[in-house]
Amino acid sequence: AKNLALVWLMRTYTETQEYTFARSAEEALKRRKLDKQTRLAYLLTKAHLHARLREWEEVLPAVEQAIPLMRKNYQRARMEFLAGQLRQDSGQDTKAYEHYK
Repeated sequence: AKNLALVWLMRTYTETQEYTFARSAEEALKRRKLDKQTRLAYLLTKAHLHARLREWEEVLPAVEQAIPLMRKNYQRARMEFLAGQLRQDSGQDTKAYEHYK
């Protein structure tokens, strides 16, 4: 419960544009052992934080780590598409097409 609370705290700080505090929560979560669902929530929140900061090189690894933890549904398809777009923007067309599939 504490780990999930930290994820939500990180999300709250991101939404209120308190990015320094959001990064502190991110660092705290990085050092913790997380279960599958909490790790998924952490990775998606991390991607959201870095997207807000336009740090695309940080978004891609978080999204690619989150995808295998997700069930095959609409949300996973959106993350695959996002990963494909980020790969394509960085000139990695072959890897982008794997995500688009």
